[in-house]
This record gives sequence, C-alpha cells and structure tokens, in this order.
Amino acid sequence: ATAMAIRIPTGLVAGPIAVGIALDRSAVTRKGRRLMAAAVILAVAAITWWAWMTTAARIAPETPGYTLSLPRHDGVYWLMMPIRTCRNLMESTAEYLTGQELTWPIGLPAVAMMVVGMAAAWREGRRLAPTVIVLYLTGTVLATGEWAIRERYMLPCLPIFLLTMFEGVGAVVTWVGRLRRVVNRPQARLVVISVLTAMFIAANAPRTLNWAFYYSYLSYTPRYYEKITGGDYRELLPACQTVADNCGDDGSVAVIGVNKAIVHFLSGRVVADDLVENGKPLPLTTEANADRWLDHVTQPGSAKLLMADLREAKLAFRQRAQARLAEMTAAGRLDLLYEGLDYQIYRQAEPPGD
Repeated sequence: ATAMAIRIPTGLVAGPIAVGIALDRSAVTRKGRRLMAAAVILAVAAITWWAWMTTAARIAPETPGYTLSLPRHDGVYWLMMPIRTCRNLMESTAEYLTGQELTWPIGLPAVAMMVVGMAAAWREGRRLAPTVIVLYLTGTVLATGEWAIRERYMLPCLPIFLLTMFEGVGAVVTWVGRLRRVVNRPQARLVVISVLTAMFIAANAPRTLNWAFYYSYLSYTPRYYEKITGGDYRELLPACQTVADNCGDDGSVAVIGVNKAIVHFLSGRVVADDLVENGKPLPLTTEANADRWLDHVTQPGSAKLLMADLREAKLAFRQRAQARLAEMTAAGRLDLLYEGLDYQIYRQAEPPGD
C-alpha cells in the first residue's frame, strides 16, 4: 500500500518479499508452505501491477518512464552507478536518522551497521530482510536510476532498513564484548540500541513537529502556501485566485511552465491540454518552441486564460516568449490580468471562436 501511494510499482516491494519468504530458513513452517505463500504474494503483485499499468495507460497522459524499460546508458554510467547508489543511500539514511539534509559520510556508519546486520541475519537463516533490501535497491536502480535512492522511494522498506541496522549494532556490541573478554549480557545490546533510538527520535522531533503543523492546522489556512517548501508556492495561491475570478464557471486556463494539477486544484477550473510531442510536453528550450507554445495556447477556440511561469525555461525560450506576449498585449490580443514575480496571467481579448 505504501509503495503504491508513492507511485513505485508494487513488484519492487512484493516481489523481493516473496523471494525472501521462499529463501528464509528461520521459520518452523515447512518449505512447501513457504513456497506457496511466496507464490500467492507474487500473484497478488502481478495482478496489482497489471491493474496499475492498465489504469495508467487509460488515464495518465503518458506512461511513467520507470515502467517502460531498463535505462540504457554507456559503460561508464554502469561502472559509476554502484558508487552513486551507495552515496545516495548514505545521504538518505543520514536524513532519515537525523532529520537533516547532511552529506553522505554521516550515513556511512548506519549503512555499515545495516550491512553487518544483513550478514548476521543471513548466516542465522533469517534471510527475508537481507533479500528484500538487496532486491528492492537493485530493482529500483535498474528500473529508475540511482536518483531514486532517496528518502521518498526508500520509505516502503524503511522498517526493514532500521531492523537490519539495529541488528548490526547488536552484533558489533557482542563482538566488542568478546574481543575485550567482557561478559556479554542481553542488557548491553538493549541499552545501546535504546540510546541510539532515543538520539534519532530527539534529532527528528523538531522537524517532525514542524511538518506535522504544516500538514494539519496550517494546511487549512492561506499561510500554508507561504511556508511550505520554503515559500515556493507563496505567489501561486493569489495567482490561482485570479484564474478562478476571471475564468468563469465554464472557462478553461492554459498553462506554460506551471503544474497543471496544482492550478486545477487551487483554482477549481479546467486546465487545457499541453502541447505534446512524442508523448511528452514540448520542452521550454528554443525560440521555435516558444512560438509553437504561444500559437497553441492562443489559437481560436483555445483556453480563455493563459498562465505562464518562465523561470525554468531556457533563456532563448524565455526571451522569445516574453517578447511575443508583450507584442500580443500591445496589439490588444491579450489583456494582462496578473503580473507577479513568478507568474503572469493573460486573458484573450476576443472570445474564442469569434
């Protein structure tokens, strides 16, 4: 359920779990029953995958890239991929444990303890957790790329990550006790793990409480968009209110460089289709593309309003689009309704179709 909610195909989670159950040697359940349970999980994953892909193909404007094929890159990319994957895993682990965006060396001890815990569990026949971790990370990297090894996409396996990390801590505590010829007591492992857990909770508490405030009380007030993600959406709320006030109940708005889903959600108005080429929105890169975009959104019968955010566009596109918009405004084809630091909203002077 967690994997589906964050748009990771279920197979990357359920598949490794099924394999881990089949390989596990710690349970008293007979091998036949383990294999049967693994087969049932794989069947459920396959059915869910098929339903998800079918729904995506019918509803989504394009099929998510990570479900199409394995990425094809040159040899250098594949040689560097394990290094980048380990670095990203360390950075993600550090942020999970401390609540801060830290560099990868901070996560190195935690990942090292995770590896030790995986080895200890595998040696003792408890192979579910090591199998899930290895296959989940491998599948995510192959299907998506090493960039997906980050906090969001590691969430489905976070409990298993933490379990193996603490398993490794316990194994190291036991090993140090034997090395120093100290009587190993179960309380020693418990004390060390409890202290580390308390430290991680204390480090995450301020950020957790802060985000809890954002997503509870603050999300029902205008201040939410002023604060969330460092204020990136501060101007979006009044801009979308301008769209709602001027679009009419049956009108639509075209967007360039703006998230269609957010505009629709905040304004309650229909958002016109993007200019699509080869299954994807035409990139905001060249002067020619700027002309094509503006011709598309201002053609007769198109949307009543135009909302533009050119911050992420390439310089050539941005300059050409700004010049064309100024020309059309001076010629009376467009009326400027809203001009902010990030967004501009125009209304077509002539009703579409006239």
